[in-house]
Amino acid sequence: MELIGSLVRTIDRHPSVSLILTALAAWLVHRIASWNERKNVLRAIKTELDTAHQYWLRNSWPESRTRKITDYRPFVFKIETTAADNAIVRGSILFINDKLIEALIAYKQAISSFNQLVDSAHSFQSNIELWDKSKRTKDIEDHAIFLQQRLHEKGIGDDTIPAAHLMYKNLKSELDREDNSKVLPIIWLITGFSFFRIKEFICKYL
Repeated sequence: MELIGSLVRTIDRHPSVSLILTALAAWLVHRIASWNERKNVLRAIKTELDTAHQYWLRNSWPESRTRKITDYRPFVFKIETTAADNAIVRGSILFINDKLIEALIAYKQAISSFNQLVDSAHSFQSNIELWDKSKRTKDIEDHAIFLQQRLHEKGIGDDTIPAAHLMYKNLKSELDREDNSKVLPIIWLITGFSFFRIKEFICKYL
């Protein structure tokens, strides 16, 4: 109690101390809120990748299949990027690894291209001639299969082309680098600054 009383008397005698303590308290509250926001944004991205997206993108094409597509009937659905979109908007002030933002933007672009190919395939699949045996021709079937094949080869791709699979792997890698750093997040929490590139430079050249 004497310590608290002494502190109160000191603050009364020195108003500037009160201002400093108030500013420090406000900074601490702000940094803790940013820390929790960062954790939530990263958790959302990981959940989106590991649940909604991995079914289509964790394996390359055609590595994940042993034969060409011969059936035009299955419908491929578009991939939503709700968590990734949110992370692109908010991540620039939350992430210590600035390459994570670059990976998110590249991933978003790859998914947009994938979804455009899905729309193209769906548009042709809605052709009544494709489902009416009396009107269906081999050319129509072949074009429907071509659109499906293109969707998988160009939309998903393998490890050699900048399509959704490769961008998925790159994003997972940058997420791991963000998550595996133990000291830098603490420094970021206290100061608000990221020293990720300095760490990379030291590890590479020193």
